[in-house]
Amino acid sequence: MANSVRVVRASRNSDSSRTCCIEARARIFSFGGLLLLVLSCVVTGIFYLSLTQPNVTGVQQLIAFVLFVGSWAYFVNGITERIHLTGKAVVFCSALGRTRAIPLTELEDLALRHQGFNLDRGFEIVEFRIRGRDIETFALGPCWSRANLDNLILSLQNALDQTT
Repeated sequence: MANSVRVVRASRNSDSSRTCCIEARARIFSFGGLLLLVLSCVVTGIFYLSLTQPNVTGVQQLIAFVLFVGSWAYFVNGITERIHLTGKAVVFCSALGRTRAIPLTELEDLALRHQGFNLDRGFEIVEFRIRGRDIETFALGPCWSRANLDNLILSLQNALDQTT
């Protein structure tokens, strides 16, 4: 069984204490987190204006309300995402999403894939190839730090090497 980790890049000034990471989480004080916060506040302002203006119809208020709830739900879910290594499994969880766990003994391969033009900003996808099943994909939101993800992937590689 070949255990390999692809697209692993350690941070430039990483030492041994930083590369041993058993948890990575999305942060509100990231570019994506602050952008989502600003967009949610703008949508909140639009919703407030739709309630206070007399010439706004009920359908427009309903659309503003749906955008208001959706933007804040996406923001809360985005900043509470985390991936951690617990015992013998990799666990992905968030406030509004379901918790998914993958046992390390069933894991054949994993890859961190970046989607976007800028390598420091954009969306990340973690793909797990599981023995006897399809590829399990964890699509991460915009609030992740690339350095934290790289350190977690290196720690997962070390954990995979210890299980073989």
